[in-house]
Amino acid sequence: MVQIALSPRLKPVSITALLATLILLFAFQGQRILEKPLDILLIAIPLALQTYFIFFLSWKGGRWLKLPYRTCAPASMIGASNF
Repeated sequence: MVQIALSPRLKPVSITALLATLILLFAFQGQRILEKPLDILLIAIPLALQTYFIFFLSWKGGRWLKLPYRTCAPASMIGASNF
């Protein structure tokens, strides 16, 4: 019950914290990102492939188990998000 009561009050704080993290990350590391785009690409490609692979693997597994679309689609996205 505590979680339900705290969720609406913490939502603005969590969104603000996420945005502040992104702003600070790019503020402190932006120059390095611009200096080494190949390094960023070498990191991004395997991560993207991994995400798509996990999504389609879990999607096919869910369809094989005959899960309905409304269950299979969100489950596959959550699985692929590394949550």
